[in-house]
Amino acid sequence: MKSHIAPEPRLPARILVVDHDADSLEAATQSLRLRGHQVEPSDDMGLVSLAARRGFDLLVLSPETRLRRGPDPWQQLRELRATGGSLPVLVLLQASHAADRAVALELGADAVLDKPFHPGELRARVQALLRRSRPSTPTSATALRVGDWQLDPDTRTLQAPTGLQVHLSEAECALLRAFLEHPRSTLNRQQLMDLARGQGVQQLDRSIDLLVSRLRHKLDDDPRAPRLIHTVRGVGYLFQALAGDDHHTGHPTT
Repeated sequence: MKSHIAPEPRLPARILVVDHDADSLEAATQSLRLRGHQVEPSDDMGLVSLAARRGFDLLVLSPETRLRRGPDPWQQLRELRATGGSLPVLVLLQASHAADRAVALELGADAVLDKPFHPGELRARVQALLRRSRPSTPTSATALRVGDWQLDPDTRTLQAPTGLQVHLSEAECALLRAFLEHPRSTLNRQQLMDLARGQGVQQLDRSIDLLVSRLRHKLDDDPRAPRLIHTVRGVGYLFQALAGDDHHTGHPTT
């Protein structure tokens, strides 16, 4: 029987680990080096927004422990995502709560891991993120239509008609799948949270609003004159399948 297990990404991967906690920085660095990765440890938060341009394959960021002076790590993460960077980001948080994880995901993290972490779990999370970020064109049997775009849910990659590829975070992809599965239906925020539960969307109304804003931006969907995601004032949101598009129901394209 043919195996469906995805092959491991090519090693070694170049990983930037940014943390002001020296013990945590050392633990993460040594753990990932044991897996064969090329790891650059740093306490310079200014490197975060430059990570993609410097050729790293993945960023591990601990934004909680920082010096009084210097770049704000959350702002650096925003800037990384604002430039269209699809670099996978794993955020390390000290004994986080649901609200903390929601904030990290809203700002562009692909995954969150609590500190102190188990070395094996850190390596597994990193490996999963690297596997998802492997180059792929969303024209496989699992590709879904999103207006003029195509979504590959396996790699969480959107492809524009021009060929431009845009990476979605786990939470963004879960929300988009919820819209695709309920086209032309008005969904309130609670319904959207329930539909996307378990994929990084927490029980916070504002997390849905922020995710919708990010999705619109990545789909080039102007909120003042939306083609796809419409705001239903006082209720929630409606995903408008375009005329002649029969694939908004979440079924694969043929």
